[in-house]
Amino acid sequence: QHAPELTPAQIRRDARKEKQADFVRTETWEAVSAAFRRELGRDPAPAIVPRVTLESPKFTRELTTQWFADNARRRYDACMQRAR
Repeated sequence: QHAPELTPAQIRRDARKEKQADFVRTETWEAVSAAFRRELGRDPAPAIVPRVTLESPKFTRELTTQWFADNARRRYDACMQRAR
């Protein structure tokens, strides 16, 4: 069973939600996920941040892209808490 045909307008509309939590509930996400399951017989893996070591003379310890992403999330969450 194939998902209904998505129009270019629907895909663009859904793509505008790419940074929102409800992006994974769009018709486009569902269609792509269903196609992945049909082709590979399993659910797609969740997105992950590549673990790359960051280098700079200013760093006094080893930092990675994962650390950077986690730190940005902590700061965002703290800011949102203060705004409430």
